[in-house]
Amino acid sequence: MLRINNNSFYVWIIAYIIGLLLTGFFSLSQGLFFTITALILTLISSFLLPKWRKLKLNLVTCFIAGLMVISGFYYLHWRTPIPDNLDISHQINSSSQNFNSSITVTGIILNTPRLNQNNNARFVFQTQKIDNNGQVEKVTGKVYVTAPLLQVTGLYPSQILTIQGRLYAPLPPLNPGGFDFGGYLKREGIFAGFSANSVEITKEGNWWGRNLANFRQRIIQTHVRFLKVPYGNLAVLKQNDKRN
Repeated sequence: MLRINNNSFYVWIIAYIIGLLLTGFFSLSQGLFFTITALILTLISSFLLPKWRKLKLNLVTCFIAGLMVISGFYYLHWRTPIPDNLDISHQINSSSQNFNSSITVTGIILNTPRLNQNNNARFVFQTQKIDNNGQVEKVTGKVYVTAPLLQVTGLYPSQILTIQGRLYAPLPPLNPGGFDFGGYLKREGIFAGFSANSVEITKEGNWWGRNLANFRQRIIQTHVRFLKVPYGNLAVLKQNDKRN
């Protein structure tokens, strides 16, 4: 039978606090490395149990302590997400110096395009690299993309896209107490927006996404046959918003 004493609870609390503090040294993109390291240290500590007899700790206590460290780390990152060093949001200042020039970003589409309030398409995009006036750099992070309705026809999650347009920082609410869209995006781990004027498919996605897109395309063709372009596409995107 497992025995849990007060020392075990103190160790778990301290381990959780350590996990919270370690978020200042490890970014979320280093989460896999952090998790593996924490598990290895947990195994090492279990071999040192004979030296910890004064604390009356056992193997299960040490294992749970390791999980508490990992839980504290991921919980704080989930509650207060911050961009890592390569996040595309750090490119906003450099791109804003050339406001009228477009930049090109390559990455993976993460969700099916939907309709926003301005009757444009919107989707979340996982970035991989950016081309800013001929300077190609590796980037990470997600962006909230808006694009003309006709540019997103045939898009589905898992495709690799090249989008061209303008990178911007989400604006704070204009009125006190208004909806903070920028804050909402930050809670989703998104720190930048992208207004695309061109969307190009670089590589097709996986089998599941492709077949789901083909089924969706049949629905679009049915709507377009009766409602014509672009109203058929518009009707499908509105249906997507209702389901989501």
